[in-house]
Amino acid sequence: MNISGYHIIAALEAFLLVALVLVSTIVATGVTETAFLGAAFLVLILLFGFTIAFAAFKREYKWSLTFVVVGVFAFAVGQAIQMPLAARFERRTQAAGDSLVLALARFHEQRGTAPDSLEQLVPDFMEAVPSPAFFRSRFYLGGDSSIAYNGPAWTVCTRGIGSPWVCDD
Repeated sequence: MNISGYHIIAALEAFLLVALVLVSTIVATGVTETAFLGAAFLVLILLFGFTIAFAAFKREYKWSLTFVVVGVFAFAVGQAIQMPLAARFERRTQAAGDSLVLALARFHEQRGTAPDSLEQLVPDFMEAVPSPAFFRSRFYLGGDSSIAYNGPAWTVCTRGIGSPWVCDD
């Protein structure tokens, strides 16, 4: 296969896309191993599959490839913005949930029972029941004095008195 200017541009586009995905993954999760493996796989897919598959397509429809590349970059930029925001929202939501768990523990210590609703914690144990940072989500009270909220992508996160946060879909 001859290396042309098109192959060099496609390789550069793939490198920039992988760099963007890699940086956004590390910023959002802090898991470098996952980012490294994902980036290596993405490099292989983009360098070989993308370049070869669209080489013939570009000859027929010269501007179509530009729209595909712009769409891929727009998606990558959107993910680079969204992932750190979701991580920040999760930290804020869990901090608010931690204050709820402390109020539940104090309620249980003083009254010897769990509240029937989170609203019973107001005003004696906290000023107001906090809301999760996620859109259209709220904290729920479980029967075992645990709390839960709905996170992104159908994730349900729970925490009880003396236990850590557990998020599962």
